[in-house]
Amino acid sequence: MDFNRRENRLDYYNGENNKSNGIGKIVLAAIIGGLIGALLMAVIAPYYLYGNIIPWPEQAGSLSYSNYTLPEPVTASIDYSKLEPGDITVVAETVGPAVVGVINIGLATDWFGNTTMTELGSGSGFIIDPSGLIVTNEHVISNAREIYVNLSSGAQIKAQVVGEDEWSDLAVLKIDLNDLPEESRDLPYITFGNSGEIRVGQTVIAIGNPLGMEFARTVTAGIVSAVDRIVNVGDRQYSLVQTDAAINSGNSGGPLLNLAGDVIGINQVKIASAGIEGLGFAIPSDQAKPIIEQLIEYGEVIRPYLGIKGLPMNTRYAIYLNSSVDRGIYVDEVIVDSPAYKSGLQHNDIIVSINDQNLVTFTDLQRILYRHSSGDTIELEVYRIEDDEFLTLEVKLETQPLT
Repeated sequence: MDFNRRENRLDYYNGENNKSNGIGKIVLAAIIGGLIGALLMAVIAPYYLYGNIIPWPEQAGSLSYSNYTLPEPVTASIDYSKLEPGDITVVAETVGPAVVGVINIGLATDWFGNTTMTELGSGSGFIIDPSGLIVTNEHVISNAREIYVNLSSGAQIKAQVVGEDEWSDLAVLKIDLNDLPEESRDLPYITFGNSGEIRVGQTVIAIGNPLGMEFARTVTAGIVSAVDRIVNVGDRQYSLVQTDAAINSGNSGGPLLNLAGDVIGINQVKIASAGIEGLGFAIPSDQAKPIIEQLIEYGEVIRPYLGIKGLPMNTRYAIYLNSSVDRGIYVDEVIVDSPAYKSGLQHNDIIVSINDQNLVTFTDLQRILYRHSSGDTIELEVYRIEDDEFLTLEVKLETQPLT
């Protein structure tokens, strides 16, 4: 199975050489013409590209968001009082204007060997603060030289990166309200709901830009298929909300909404494989919120690190493992020299609680960890299956390694 995180891309390729006889002069002329063209492109293209198609790059301004917290559900240009439970139409009409397109502009080389600034891909995002803060996926803006945002008003303006985090696949952008006409500066924005209240079978709504801006703010609906699905994407493990609401290339970074119009997830990946439909995944809002707040305040995530890989326990696993405990986080692997390793945590242990707070899902574990800082000491209640006993282990947290 291929977990598809690719956005809409322009592919460049090298044409095959034509080895037919009698074309030597044509090839020579083409080479000379190409060299002249390349020279002209080097001199002229920047003046044509910048200031005409793309504005001249500006020095990034400083952003100050000390002790930032996300807005609580209030009425801005989005009037949540209009929403009625179960009314997908009203949610789409009310919340849709806060969903934006995110365009990644970067360097690409065409088949003539010319390197130019072009659109590398596009995705989705949504406004979370009336000052112009926007959330999207990190992979949507990866390797971008310039980022542009398409608003529901039709305006396309340049965005600045406030912070991005590859590990969580989250990023925060900022647009300058002064770039907008005065009458368009009262931005609609979406507030976050509690993903901990999501139930399997619950109706959810996805809004985004599948396959590019021509399908901007496409609305799809479905149900929650699972609330804590463990998904491996590359070398990273995510605990995600699974839904059968249609999520396609370009939806990444858009909101997954409940019927109250609150964001309960950020659309991230889908399984792309022949014969498979309806397997989309979103980052739970409870997992995303503390990361987003750190990105806004610090420009990065200062993340505490435990150092395990595992699975949430259930009755079936308990029977298979011959465990008398059927809840918590089963430890499948302890990373060598990690804080967990140094504390004595072992493979086949079950972490039942952290600081007397019970664990049911990976989101519970991450939420508790993210309340702490590197250097803090936490207390794990652990059930050791092989000895059929409970242990208390103290773990001194360290900073998440970047490699």
